[in-house]
Amino acid sequence: MRCSGTADVSAALRICHRHSIPVVPIAADTGLEGGANGSAGTVCLDLSGMDRILRIGAKDFDATVQCGAMKSALNAELAAHALAFPVGSGVDAGVGGMASTGPMSARRCATAP
Repeated sequence: MRCSGTADVSAALRICHRHSIPVVPIAADTGLEGGANGSAGTVCLDLSGMDRILRIGAKDFDATVQCGAMKSALNAELAAHALAFPVGSGVDAGVGGMASTGPMSARRCATAP
C-alpha cells in the first residue's frame, strides 16, 4: 500500500487495525536488519513518497524529516549549515529506517549528551 502523506497512513492503519492485519512500514528498503520484511498476511506500507526534509534546526542541531527521507538528501540540506549526519554505514539509507531499527551507532548519537 503506497502512502503519500499522513492522511493516507492514518486511513491505511485504521483499516488494518479494524481487520487485525499486521503492518510493516517500508520506505527506502535499504535495511540490512530485516526490519521491513513482512510475512504472509502482512500489509507493507510503502512510505517512500514521504521523503521531504521539513526543517533544519541548525542552532539546535536537529532536523524534522518525513520517514522516507534519505540520509544523502538530509546531508545535502545540512551542508548549507556546515553540518552533517554521519551516522550509519557507508550506504545511503532512509532516516526513518535508521531511527526505527537503530543501526550502527544511531542509538549512540540519539542518546549522546
